[in-house]
Amino acid sequence: MDFAYEMKLFNDWHKANTDHAIDLLKLSILTKKVDPETKQQTYVVNFDPELKVIIREAKFLDRIGKDIP
Repeated sequence: MDFAYEMKLFNDWHKANTDHAIDLLKLSILTKKVDPETKQQTYVVNFDPELKVIIREAKFLDRIGKDIP
């Protein structure tokens, strides 16, 4: 693969995911959910699946030697 093309792909990934990942990490992990019928409160995990994808991609990029912010 051409080095310039590889750097372009990495820089595009970096721009698209860095700010978005930070915003997702600022969200609360647990949120309250209220059942409208019974008025019972429960806690649910609020972990965006997209964040899981970003973490997985970052792991692979780290393995090939890229600096992950």
